[in-house]
Amino acid sequence: MASTINMAQALLEQGRALWEQDRYDEATQVLSRLLRLRRIPRGIAERAQFYLGDMHLAQGHYPKARRHLAAAIATGTDCGETHFLMARALDWDDEGDPHSAYDHYRRATDLDPGQPLYSSSYALMRIRQRKNRSAAALTRLRDAFGADPDDPDIVYNYVCGLMDLGRSTEAELALRRARKTWPGHPMFEELWYDLLTARGMLRCAPGGALPAPPPPRPAADQPVLLPFPGLAKRAPAPAALRPNARLRTALETLGARDVARLGRILGIPATGSTAEQRDRIRRALLNPNTLRTLVQRLSVDSRRLIRSLQESGGMARKRLRGDGPAAHRPHFAAAPTLDSLDELRRTGLVFPTHAASERERFMIPSDLRKLLGEAMA
Repeated sequence: MASTINMAQALLEQGRALWEQDRYDEATQVLSRLLRLRRIPRGIAERAQFYLGDMHLAQGHYPKARRHLAAAIATGTDCGETHFLMARALDWDDEGDPHSAYDHYRRATDLDPGQPLYSSSYALMRIRQRKNRSAAALTRLRDAFGADPDDPDIVYNYVCGLMDLGRSTEAELALRRARKTWPGHPMFEELWYDLLTARGMLRCAPGGALPAPPPPRPAADQPVLLPFPGLAKRAPAPAALRPNARLRTALETLGARDVARLGRILGIPATGSTAEQRDRIRRALLNPNTLRTLVQRLSVDSRRLIRSLQESGGMARKRLRGDGPAAHRPHFAAAPTLDSLDELRRTGLVFPTHAASERERFMIPSDLRKLLGEAMA
């Protein structure tokens, strides 16, 4: 019995170390081996299930995350963070149960009332589920924001709650500060766009793209400002790609410089127009032999990222994830490493879905997924 406990503790420490390094495949193997042991101490089993649930949550595997987190809760060692991650797994899943998510947010807050993020998430869910009690939820939301105004997750919940309650002026003040603190953050940019749209200051163009503002007409007694010579106009942002976009559509979002660089990587002569070069690149990437050679040159992390994208339907987005029982600070986490993502983008296998959120959303073109899976095999 003592040897089994020692082995279980050693496997747990090894799995935790791999989990902290985001080496999910290896951590899953170690922790699964741990759970196959007989008579595991309750605390060790709870931690192993917690780590497995957190890893699946970070990868967007919500049903699997819920199974492991439910097993962790079933051990009887109540932990606020476990209930918080369970609430996230229910809240983020389109097929999840909002009422169960609300209960787990409330339980996490009861078990760990000193965590502003738990209280903030619970207050936002309370506003959305029980609007007749919005006054108490708004007070809780403001208290959490006052306790930690520099946590982007808490600020995001605070702004969302204010917008849901129709307090657009207060939401605008908090959102302006957030956009200065985290410039270009896609979550806050989306909220800013929603706020302006709700006020009628923006109208969505066909396809979801923002319309270009009309040029101002100067009055007769006002001077006309001429453009400064030598300054080129800023290129318009590419339209957002849909999850099932094909490779031809994805390549059209690349500028001439990116097309030329991709052509050099694939060994395609730079002749003809940019449109002709895009077509040559598309045919090269859809060639199984060329694609197999390209995959063989990729790093191990990049191939692991491709597998993760294939499992998630070819498209992924960064989400909130737990940062461990010691830190208690879920945050906007980078699931893949930036180096592997950049490598896949440079080789034309992964494309950002929008210029403003290129590090947050990325996808594999639909006609490339099957060929890429065969090349990976």
